[in-house]
Amino acid sequence: MKIGKVIYWNRNRHFGFIRYDDGDDDQFVHASIDTDTLYVGDVVLFEVARDRRSRREHAVNIMRQNSPVRE
Repeated sequence: MKIGKVIYWNRNRHFGFIRYDDGDDDQFVHASIDTDTLYVGDVVLFEVARDRRSRREHAVNIMRQNSPVRE
């Protein structure tokens, strides 16, 4: 599994991007895959899969490791 941090999250459309911990490219993630709402700053573990139709990679099997304090 890879580790990264949520750098963008659109709560209305349930998608965003995760930046790899090692600074590689950002990874697309959509909540309809298998995750609940994420927040910017969440540290997550995830795997990468390729979409059958678009052939684009996206994050799957996302597990939140820790989250910033939210009010």
